[in-house]
Amino acid sequence: MRSLRVLAAVLLLAGCAAAAPAGDVDSKIEVARAVPGASKDRIFNATKAWIGANFHSAKRIIDYENRDEGVLIASSMIPFPCSGAQCTAKADWVVLFTVRVDIQDGSSRVTFTNVLLTWPQLSYRPGYEGPVRPYGDWDAVKARLLGLAADMQRSSVERQ
Repeated sequence: MRSLRVLAAVLLLAGCAAAAPAGDVDSKIEVARAVPGASKDRIFNATKAWIGANFHSAKRIIDYENRDEGVLIASSMIPFPCSGAQCTAKADWVVLFTVRVDIQDGSSRVTFTNVLLTWPQLSYRPGYEGPVRPYGDWDAVKARLLGLAADMQRSSVERQ
């Protein structure tokens, strides 16, 4: 009887381990866009202005910028994308990320890395900072970041 309980416990734990969600294997998001006829300086200035107007952080937003290399690196956060009733329970969830923009004459590439989900500790739950999975909807986060990349890249065309 004892061995049957041990076997049941081992099978239960093995089943939980197999069902555990994977980390954010795909947490790097990269989008390239051609901006025909736009100079590197024009794209750089438009992108930097867009970042300053649209990104927020508890610290400095732009971590690194080099006009000659055509590189901007920024850290920011967005509210966790959700809809409907689930937003009530997730109102204090935040997605942190790093974005790197590589700029050349006529094109830019936006890369999001270090994508993390965080929420504060409350009396009824511990705080969390880690991968979006297993707690959040990675597809919703990815869609939101892709939307930000598109807006950022669109701004370099509109500001010409």
